[in-house]
Amino acid sequence: RVVLSDAFALNSGLEDLLNRNIEANRDLLVHAGTWPVVTELEWGNTTQMESVLCAGGEAAAPYDLILASDVTYHEQHQVLANTIRSLLRRGDNRHLRGGVALISR
Repeated sequence: RVVLSDAFALNSGLEDLLNRNIEANRDLLVHAGTWPVVTELEWGNTTQMESVLCAGGEAAAPYDLILASDVTYHEQHQVLANTIRSLLRRGDNRHLRGGVALISR
């Protein structure tokens, strides 16, 4: 299951851009056997987080991997960390596995 998300209310036109990118990569996605779902996710919004967990028609289930890019330009790092923690699957030892990389520009 692949979900693409952003806070569309904060970034007008982004939902359309994500859908155009999916369509532009149709052949690759069909070959890979997956089709991404586009949904809104504003960090900390529990209603939207539940929607992301159920995206793709699946029962609410956490994710094995979250890949994010250019997400730290707002000074909401704790809200972002809490959102990721809520969406990630816990490992066998019940601890979250993850990492963050930051490149200063």
